[in-house]
Amino acid sequence: VLDIESIGESAAFLAGEGTYREVPESWVTRQVERHGFRVVASKQFTMTLSTTSLKSQISYAKDTLREIQDPNLRKAYEERTKALEKEMLKWKKGKSHKNARNYAIVVQ
Repeated sequence: VLDIESIGESAAFLAGEGTYREVPESWVTRQVERHGFRVVASKQFTMTLSTTSLKSQISYAKDTLREIQDPNLRKAYEERTKALEKEMLKWKKGKSHKNARNYAIVVQ
């Protein structure tokens, strides 16, 4: 699951595109406090990654890797996305990964 979550991000970075990666909660809290604000509430919650969302990540990586300039690197990403697609075939339809985590912070 971690490979799937990261391959699209790394392909976008190598293709020169912006990425959307989340930042750790501890870093956000430090930055908030450093700039004179305070955290008044925070909550962590489970994030479910469905088979569909993971397949979407692979699809994003495949679309993005076309922009990687280095042909050897692009080929390596093509091979890795194909291997990840094969691994996804083992997942039953409707299966999900529930070990992912996200958070929300209220700042004042």
